[in-house]
Amino acid sequence: MFLLVPAHPGFPGQIPQSRKTVVCVCVVLQQNRLRWYGHMLRKEDNDWVKKCMEYEVESARPRGRPKKTRREIVEKDCQAHK
Repeated sequence: MFLLVPAHPGFPGQIPQSRKTVVCVCVVLQQNRLRWYGHMLRKEDNDWVKKCMEYEVESARPRGRPKKTRREIVEKDCQAHK
């Protein structure tokens, strides 16, 4: 799936055809997740959001494949950008 985005965000008015680019939606989502992860890494250690990132639930898991964690998704995104 592809998305049409302006080459320079914040361009006022109509965007000329020469400034438009086609970007895969997957790439845009990866960039947004990595940007969010960067914000979380820079937060203070006692911030509740950062604590939630580090928290691990210690209960019995339900049957079936476990859901992917935010950390697993971000690690996969980091490897894709290398």
